[in-house]
Amino acid sequence: MNEQFTETILFGPTLPSLPAVAVRVLELTAQDDVDLDELANVIQADQALTARIIRTMNSSYYGLPKRCSSIRQAVGLLGLNAVKALVLGFSLVQSITGHEEYDIGFDYLQYWRRAVYSAAAARLIARQSSVAEPDEAFLAALMQDIGMIAIYRATTDRYLQVIDMSHGDHHRLVDLEHRTFEVTHPQVGAQIMESWRFPKQVIEAIRCHHCVESCPEPSLDFCRVVVLAGDVAEAVSSQEDREPMLRCLHRCESWFEMTADQSRILLGEAVSAADELGRHLQLDTGETPEIGPILARAEEMRTSHALDLCRKVDELEARQGGGGHHHDDRAA
Repeated sequence: MNEQFTETILFGPTLPSLPAVAVRVLELTAQDDVDLDELANVIQADQALTARIIRTMNSSYYGLPKRCSSIRQAVGLLGLNAVKALVLGFSLVQSITGHEEYDIGFDYLQYWRRAVYSAAAARLIARQSSVAEPDEAFLAALMQDIGMIAIYRATTDRYLQVIDMSHGDHHRLVDLEHRTFEVTHPQVGAQIMESWRFPKQVIEAIRCHHCVESCPEPSLDFCRVVVLAGDVAEAVSSQEDREPMLRCLHRCESWFEMTADQSRILLGEAVSAADELGRHLQLDTGETPEIGPILARAEEMRTSHALDLCRKVDELEARQGGGGHHHDDRAA
């Protein structure tokens, strides 16, 4: 990894920064014995943030049995991680958006589309599989590509050229980043998360979300949730390319033993959840894909290509990870 270039990004003036309330929330929630009253007071000092959190928690996205009217009550009804996830989620959006001087050229719509659809899917996968805390998985998926923002702001047009060369292939993008800058957005993103003192498994998931086989064993299941969530985001957004759907269906089955019906339910629920989440975060994620054609495509691939599904995905993963310019982010 190009350490000098990475330091230029991480210590440069264009690096995204978290608002003070989010930093304090991270500090408090990292303690073994969290003072919930102090936590509530910190969040409630930001009245606009408090209003957005309570409005989101009272929406169908969380489906609370009764309405909550305060942050302290929200913690009691949904738990500490849910409140923390919303504070950091809204803060991440605030730290990236609203900077017009950085907005020219970068496709923020596609960036947020992948982030929001991944976050919604990660929460669903974690709840279904019980291998990860849903709201922590939500955060990791939402933040997995923040390294892209950091590299772009440090290099502007050079990074836009790299993105153009990837032709929308997020997996190819990592290889091109390494060739051009000797550092990748998962590596940069993981270092940002370390500097913000996020939990270790969130850091590892972001570092390894394009090389899941290199993830340390304690964080592997968590990382797989985040990686599959990204697959779901690509599968529902790709109308012509079959590979994202093949990869998504294969990993649903091989990693989490999902049935065909469970995989289709996941795809449908992810679209609905992402649509609502995008509205709460006040983000433009483009036109909502029609669920019917997505599920029909998934079913067609399950039936018509069931026999060679594993072979095709194995070949795909070998091209993307096993050969050529594969990088172990931990060693880089």
